[in-house]
Amino acid sequence: MAFNLLPLLLIGGAAAYVVTSDKKKKEEEKECPPTTTVSLGELSSVSTRATEKFGHNEDPSKEASFLVNELLPNGCSRASKDSTFKISIPEADKSWELSIPDAYMLLFASGISVRVHASKLTEPQAKKLWTRELDWYKKLTGKNFDPSESAMELAKLVGEALFGKVGGGNPSEDLIPEDSCPGTLIYDIDEAELIKLTEAEARGRQLSPNDPFKIADVIFATVAPPACTKRDFGTIVTVSMSIGGGPQGSRTTDLAALYAMFVIEAAKSINLGPAQMAAVESEVASNYKQLTGKDLTL
Repeated sequence: MAFNLLPLLLIGGAAAYVVTSDKKKKEEEKECPPTTTVSLGELSSVSTRATEKFGHNEDPSKEASFLVNELLPNGCSRASKDSTFKISIPEADKSWELSIPDAYMLLFASGISVRVHASKLTEPQAKKLWTRELDWYKKLTGKNFDPSESAMELAKLVGEALFGKVGGGNPSEDLIPEDSCPGTLIYDIDEAELIKLTEAEARGRQLSPNDPFKIADVIFATVAPPACTKRDFGTIVTVSMSIGGGPQGSRTTDLAALYAMFVIEAAKSINLGPAQMAAVESEVASNYKQLTGKDLTL
């Protein structure tokens, strides 16, 4: 599993985590406020204490939870999906806002990466822990964790403020494992992409001449990012056609439904009889229903 360590608050080789002042910690809030603002100074003030408390644990979840709780007023937790952190960076005259669950995921990813690079975790162990938190995030929010929406720009802002490298030149590696499917995808089908699809279908038919599901597996592997699977129904895909005379429209679906379309098209291409075709359509719809709890609309 690849770990591209994002320049997320690395100071002097140690991760500097999101923290808060005692004043904020002591505030009594019955409900989590919509936004909690922290400064760049607050971002690094409790890094040593967090490491001393939980740095020896193989599982970084306690460390990440402690850091989030230190930042938040009473009434908030890592599951406060309707509330955000606003991270202020006066040095760069910028600020960035991200949800509390996103902040937790970034901190957890940081903890994983620190442990992998310190040989406290093997990559298989780290992947198992990361998958567990990805499942938690998806169950909580109803979507896949997509670091491109929250982490990348935040990392750039923090990198600029801490290291003065505006416009690039990150001083460290990335903190986010590259094995999570993005929350959104754009799939443009033009002449070149249509050729790729045709070639993928031909390869699938060579391997499995009479199995539309296996043919669709080959097509899906050609289209989808490596981290995505045909079960990622939380990933939203915008499919647009631009063949010949320009754009012919677009539609939005999810990745599991896109796979279902590939199965149906593969079944048509191998000229199944009416009864066999009906059986494939029924199986595709049933699989999708079991996976998502929703009816399949193609």
